[in-house]
This record gives sequence, C-alpha cells and structure tokens, in this order.
Amino acid sequence: AAAAERLGELQAEVADLRRQRDQARQSLRGLSSRIGEALQAVAATVPDAVGTNVAVEGMTDDDPHDEPPAGGRVLVRRPAPVAS
Repeated sequence: AAAAERLGELQAEVADLRRQRDQARQSLRGLSSRIGEALQAVAATVPDAVGTNVAVEGMTDDDPHDEPPAGGRVLVRRPAPVAS
C-alpha cells in the first residue's frame, strides 16, 4: 500500500514536471520569435554602410577565435535540441 501511494505521488510529480517543461518550451518559442522579430526590425533601421551586428539563427561559426565575417555579422551556435 505504501509503495502504491509513493508511486502515485511520483507519477503526479512527473506529470507536473512535464507540464512545466511544456510551458517553458512554449515560452521559449514565443521569446525566440519575438527576439527574431526585434532583430529584423533593428537590422532594417541600420544603414548597410555602418555594418550590422546581428545574430543569424541557424548559422554557426566553427572556430570561435576567428574574426567576425565581413559585414560585421555575428554568427551564433544553434542550441542542441531538447529531447521530449
């Protein structure tokens, strides 16, 4: 009986953690989208002659010690996917 009760508690805790994870993923997707939109808006207002410093999603720079590429763009590593 005690083991069954403990199992039920653990299952409820796992369900709550999964719900929190799903909410966090949804929030991160929304924030990522808003950041992307903000970067695009900022990039659109900066003249090309100045050279922008914009992170480009999905592009990577294999050697972090290299100088930024021409045009002043900063390439960022894409985070590893989160397992479901």
